[in-house]
Amino acid sequence: MRRLRFRITALGLCALALGALGYSISGAQAEKGAAWMINGSNISGTLKTLLQGALENEVASLLTTIVGTPVKFLCKQIAFTTSLGLEGSVKEGKVKLSGCATYLEGSSTPNAACLPKVAGVNDIIETNSIVGLLVLAGGVGEILLKAAKEGSPVATIESSEECSAAQKINITGELFLKDCENRITQELVTHLFEADNTTSTLKASGQNTTLDGSINLSLGGEHMGLKWSGLPA
Repeated sequence: MRRLRFRITALGLCALALGALGYSISGAQAEKGAAWMINGSNISGTLKTLLQGALENEVASLLTTIVGTPVKFLCKQIAFTTSLGLEGSVKEGKVKLSGCATYLEGSSTPNAACLPKVAGVNDIIETNSIVGLLVLAGGVGEILLKAAKEGSPVATIESSEECSAAQKINITGELFLKDCENRITQELVTHLFEADNTTSTLKASGQNTTLDGSINLSLGGEHMGLKWSGLPA
């Protein structure tokens, strides 16, 4: 099974070990000494480093088990309202996945009753407000993402009342992303990230959950195509 990999172009964007490592983020709290850089310079408070991206091979999956039933949510597109901030922070925003379908018990056919939706719009999974932070984990830089509001779910996946898995599934916990090429401190246009599923604590309605897939992320607007690096504290 592939881990969730994020290929980030110009400033893109685990955790049982979080307490031992001593990292936490509340709201948009930053890790002192950490920084995102564009073309060798720290980003300033006036920059808004908007993110845009596309799922590699048009696929990303969330895998879990609900009420004893293996469940896979597979999505084809992604969009962001997050941006990078000072001291290695990821500002409050949301991630929206579209073209989503639900597969139960290993079936290759989507389950129509369990089709994800947001506010009545089908095929959508959207996070609640999330925040992030660049941290030094395992000797390298990783990005920690969590719900902006303490105690809130990262996302709530809703479907119809007829869904045998569940009409509403809360995704809770924290997600760590790592540069799988260990090059986060290097000035590059593209960085490859993946979910650190071994240390992330994501759960779906209390059940262990993993992410699978990859994504090409880039800066939008005036920062499109610029080289970037991340310096963990």
